[in-house]
Amino acid sequence: MKDGLLQETEIRSFNWGTDDADIDYATIYENRYKILRMAFSRFSAKSEDFLAFTEKSDRWLSDYSLYTALKRHFGDIEWQSWDVPLRDRDHEGVKEYQEILHNDIMFCKFCQYEFFKQWMQLKQYANSRGVQIIGDMPLYVASDSVDVWAHREMFLLEPDPLCKKTFQVHIRVKHIIIITDNIIHPGCHVQTHLKRTDLILSCLL
Repeated sequence: MKDGLLQETEIRSFNWGTDDADIDYATIYENRYKILRMAFSRFSAKSEDFLAFTEKSDRWLSDYSLYTALKRHFGDIEWQSWDVPLRDRDHEGVKEYQEILHNDIMFCKFCQYEFFKQWMQLKQYANSRGVQIIGDMPLYVASDSVDVWAHREMFLLEPDPLCKKTFQVHIRVKHIIIITDNIIHPGCHVQTHLKRTDLILSCLL
């Protein structure tokens, strides 16, 4: 609301649940995107702050936004079941859908931009009052994720013997820690994570 993208009456017009003792996650999940779409329709993607964020975060943001837009476009089915050109990240196939889903991709970037901006404001508020935020670093990556879809070379993928399709379903991390560029696994930057938290907890089993 502070940015003038939404009015309080607009937010309150959506159903966010009626039971104070129980959270209706399904309703919130659906309606949050409706209200975020409304905000996005009034947002200028040409703002200097947004452009700086997308440029700085491009290494992970572009793949994430494309993957998320494709997931929604195909009804949230796993990427292993997408059309082969998209499943295997064929250059022409990806380029075609980048154009088709341009608005949805920009919407995903907008959501990330707003999250990071508001999260950093929350962190600064907490830190100013002596409160530190602890985060964790995921080491077990889901097979149906942007990390695996975009960086299959980083994982040991095994075919499902019970499935006739050629896509991979079983996953083990191939490289737990990669020193170059300070990343733990594809799309998860330690330096970026440290900016969002004050301490990272993780474990290697």
